[in-house]
Amino acid sequence: MKICEQGYCIECGVCAAVCPVQCITWREDPWGERTPFINSEQCIGCGLCANRCPAAKMPRAMRPQEVYAAYSLDLEERRRCSSGGAATVFARRMVSSGGAVFGASFERDGQVSHRCVTDEEGIEALQGSKYVRSDLGDSYHRIHKKLMRGQEVLFIGAPCQVDGLYAYLENDFERLTTMDFVCHGAPAPRYFREHLQCLEQKAGRKSDEMAFRGEKGYCLILSQDGQPFYEQDRSRDLYYRAFLSNLLCRDCCIRCPYASTARVSDITVGDFWGLGEERPFLGDPDGGVSEVLINTRKGERLLDLCKKELYLEHRTLEEARLGNKQLQGPPAPHPMREAFRRRYRRVGFERAASRCLNYDWWPFSFNGKRNRKNKEGTAR
Repeated sequence: MKICEQGYCIECGVCAAVCPVQCITWREDPWGERTPFINSEQCIGCGLCANRCPAAKMPRAMRPQEVYAAYSLDLEERRRCSSGGAATVFARRMVSSGGAVFGASFERDGQVSHRCVTDEEGIEALQGSKYVRSDLGDSYHRIHKKLMRGQEVLFIGAPCQVDGLYAYLENDFERLTTMDFVCHGAPAPRYFREHLQCLEQKAGRKSDEMAFRGEKGYCLILSQDGQPFYEQDRSRDLYYRAFLSNLLCRDCCIRCPYASTARVSDITVGDFWGLGEERPFLGDPDGGVSEVLINTRKGERLLDLCKKELYLEHRTLEEARLGNKQLQGPPAPHPMREAFRRRYRRVGFERAASRCLNYDWWPFSFNGKRNRKNKEGTAR
């Protein structure tokens, strides 16, 4: 039985989660992309996996009702967050009223996993950008249990993960609010894990905290016991550069049907790029500004509860779209993507990405000085 077309699987996990005999497992290809595998000896041919698969049908998407430029009025909170802190304000409101928030957080090994948070202290782990595919684990099942018990839930994830949750639940529960982020694509975790291990080996230290943004903006920061030991901006860190140039795109991301102004969630958040180019922005642009699209009545209801904690300014959907390529269509793969994949199987992430991006392998040492290189571009 075929669940969805080759290269279209969004790795949402709905097929495995709904299988009544649990005969579906994951198989990983050489580039870390997973596809479902059906054990034909156990399968009972019910077809539930294919019927519920969101990748096999067009998304149920909606045009946003309202568009805002927004940021948290808590200055410290705004500085800690990726883009204005609006998502943190929504999450805090949910847990303060007794609800639960499901969102992505870093694990110590660089893996990104969804976790459930029920107090304000736990929200900190969900803050910040994670440019890696998140493992949902048993989130769908846990969310369903909480909703059946009458608890409010806020789910935060990529648009495809939101669509997967709706496919699993089949019902749009009144107590469920969904929030997606404007997604640039989510690479398979193995690339970042390899990069992380390489950085840690070079530094002789093990990171217990990592972030893709800091006070200086877009940069990869690795820390141990609260002390950063590696910090490079997006143009100098190899993984960051590979991610932003679309070298690491998964097949499904290149074909992404969610990359448009039509959204599948109640609220969409992201960076408000191009803000002020259409007409002046009256707020404070320093510290980041969130792009907030209110797509449904439930989204509007949650926003109403948070208005005292947010700076909000009405903007147009066209301004949001023009400033953000991910609202205009799927990412175009890097011209060297296929060459990278071939090389990756032979030499691993660091050397394959360096060669394909015309980037000196390991060009920077940890004291900030540039390493000498040999003819082949590798660090001495």
